Amino acid sequence: MATATKEKTLDEILSEEPQIVTVHVAIEGLPPGMYQGSKGLMEKQSGTIGKPKHLPPAEEARLRAHWCATGRQKNPTTPCIPWVCIFNSIVEAGKDLKIKGQGMKRWAGLLAAIISCPDDNIPLLVTEGKGFATFDVKEDWVRIPPKTGAMVKVGRPFYPKWRVEFDMNIDATYLDQDGIQTVGLLLVQAGNKIGLGPWRPQLKGPNGKFRVTQFDIEELA
Repeated sequence: MATATKEKTLDEILSEEPQIVTVHVAIEGLPPGMYQGSKGLMEKQSGTIGKPKHLPPAEEARLRAHWCATGRQKNPTTPCIPWVCIFNSIVEAGKDLKIKGQGMKRWAGLLAAIISCPDDNIPLLVTEGKGFATFDVKEDWVRIPPKTGAMVKVGRPFYPKWRVEFDMNIDATYLDQDGIQTVGLLLVQAGNKIGLGPWRPQLKGPNGKFRVTQFDIEELA
């Protein structure tokens, strides 16, 4: 598969300008869909300290979901996915691939150093047309506290259909052209084998898989 460039000397590194490749990426969720917030709030303190008040499932799901502000919004009311979730998914996919010609070194360590996104949060969009994705409230029974507590109905946000579009910056200083393509291939593998959110393939679950619909190199800065 594609390679990284050979290691350079200090003088070579200092004499070069950073090569930042901007790639426009679009990914789309695959069935059955994506959950968010496995560690969201399942209870909220009432006015009396020490007496927790369990929230209705719809409110619980709203608190578990990720939100951001877009456009002229002052408050975070747009559903989104944090970039760090996508970042971690790509890096995890890189753990299975060695860098050709560099012994036992794997892509995971290199990816963590070279990929970034100018946005901390990426809005979740509908798969067809314009607009933001909406979640269903999936109700479940859990014990609070776990194992010993009473059974309580909680709500989890579930997106049956979603897509995101974002710009990903790749520091190509240590990559050849094939290496940039490898980043795209690892993003594809992340969608198939790692996923996003709770109950994803990495955690032996069926949710959170996605496919890459666009990986366009836009510019070399």
